[in-house]
This record gives sequence, structure tokens and C-alpha cells, in this order.
Amino acid sequence: MLLDLVVEELRHLARQDRSCGILVTRTAPGRFCVELSDQVPYGLTWETGT
Repeated sequence: MLLDLVVEELRHLARQDRSCGILVTRTAPGRFCVELSDQVPYGLTWETGT
């Protein structure tokens, strides 16, 4: 699944400075925004929905 690939890529980026985690936001059925966030502790992935 594309979402899994994107999250894995961001995990690699997050490991470089270890100051943020990953935030996944559902914007519509089957649609997501995935980003590094300093509001999420390093090593965690948080999911939110609209």
C-alpha cells in the first residue's frame, strides 16, 4: 500500500535528527496527509481524522 511506503520513508528521515514523529491525517475516505511533526514524539506515529 502506498501509505505504508510513505510512512516508512518518513521513518528514515525522522531517524536523521530524532526530533519529530510522524502524523497521519485522514482527509477523506482513502486519502491521507502524512508529515513529520514536532508535535509527535520521535519514534511514534499518530493518526488523526477529519
